[in-house]
Amino acid sequence: MNPGSLARRYGRAFFLVVEEAGKIDLLGGEIEKAALFFQKNHEVIKTLADNFYPLSERKQLFSQFADHLSLSIETRNFLNLLLDKNRISFFPEIAFEFGRLLDEVRGIVRIEVASAAPLSRDFLKRAGQFLSQKTGKKPVIVEKINPDLVGGVVLREGGVLYDGSVRSEIRKLKEQLIGMV
Repeated sequence: MNPGSLARRYGRAFFLVVEEAGKIDLLGGEIEKAALFFQKNHEVIKTLADNFYPLSERKQLFSQFADHLSLSIETRNFLNLLLDKNRISFFPEIAFEFGRLLDEVRGIVRIEVASAAPLSRDFLKRAGQFLSQKTGKKPVIVEKINPDLVGGVVLREGGVLYDGSVRSEIRKLKEQLIGMV
């Protein structure tokens, strides 16, 4: 099975359960907290996913991590299900899909703004306004520094790319010049 479709299926299923229970904000925060924990402690998720260890030992480790994060019974049950079905290694992708659905409900769009150097607050504000008008949603901007960019800015929203980099402009100019020959 394709890991992407698996993550979408599990993320959507848990999201629908959470939405029906009216606990989107609470459990959304827990999923994010668990995903951050796994991101910072990637050895934990590797161990939980490793069938070399008996399931009982992996469940005991999971219980310690769940206690440490003070996870609700719903989140624990969901993660236990992933553990039982040998799907826990897909949790980061599942959490991403859950977060994407949560953003949709909240009317939020996440925008990645890449540049060669840090951008001014004014520029980021104008970029947010531009993307708010384009998408009709509230933008959350994540700034990324990419030293490979010579200059300019690249905005990415989901599958949409707004490339205003110098490299892109040079490529367009080159194509125009070649077309003239």
